[in-house]
This record gives sequence, structure tokens and C-alpha cells, in this order.
Amino acid sequence: MTDEIDLGGWLLRKLAESPPGQTFWEGTWSVPAERPDGTIRYFICCAAESAPSPEQLAFCGRIQAIASTCLDVARMFLLREIEVSPQRFGLTDDEASDLARGHPDQLPFGGPELTFYGGEEWFVRFTETRLSGCAHLGLGVDFSGESPLHAHCLDREADEGA
Repeated sequence: MTDEIDLGGWLLRKLAESPPGQTFWEGTWSVPAERPDGTIRYFICCAAESAPSPEQLAFCGRIQAIASTCLDVARMFLLREIEVSPQRFGLTDDEASDLARGHPDQLPFGGPELTFYGGEEWFVRFTETRLSGCAHLGLGVDFSGESPLHAHCLDREADEGA
């Protein structure tokens, strides 16, 4: 198996280290200049020592084509989740209220990384945030297809799991 796959416009590289039983491939996408996200890192998770399937690649390509919209959906989903339960994200009600007045492009959720699993399951992680309760590991949203399912404050979840 090769360590690189050229997909005619984007290149996937096999990561040297992956969790046991899995192989991760990494690539980047550039988004339009008027968008705040710049370059998006993405990962494709496969079974051990395998390459992404044609179905996985087709789904990734579909999300790539609408990545800016999906990121806005993830940001707005996070905002709604924070409004409902600011303490879950380490925020006070006042901090959550300040966030609610922002536009999706100005919300403190940057540095997106996308991870694609099997089928249409994927995850977006915002690695950059000003939210103190989530500043180390960031925030995340699980998706099925184009629908957000669950929001995560990764710092708090890591602390709870420790």
C-alpha cells in the first residue's frame, strides 16, 4: 500500500502513527479567500493498513464542496448548545449571552479539522477558541451526513474521563 494518494486536486498522506487497528490519512483543503477558515485539515479513518474506500472518498468530496456551509452549521449548532447549557462549556450565562450576538464568521470557533469515519459519520473539531473552558483541546461537533448531532467541549470531556 502506498503512503500517498493523489486525488486530482488534493493529496492524502498516510499518517505514520495511528491508534491500534486503524489507519489515518491526512490532507488539507483550501477554502475561498473571503472565508475565515483558510486551510482545513482533514483526516480519514480506515481499518488497519487499508486505504480509504471509493465511498469514503466520494463522501469526503461531497463535504469538501460544501465545507464552508457545514462549518457555519457547526458553529451555529455550537452556539445553540452553549446557549442551552453554558456551564457544559465552562461559560457563565453572561459569556454565553455575549456569544449569541455574534455572526457565524466572528464566533470564536476557528482552526477546523475534519475527521471522516465510515459511512457518512464525521466530526469537526475547532482547535482555536477564546472560550477558556475549551481552549486547550477545542470544541467539536459530530455529524451524520450534513446534520449535526452532538456538540463537545473536548477539554471538559477529557477532564471527566480522567
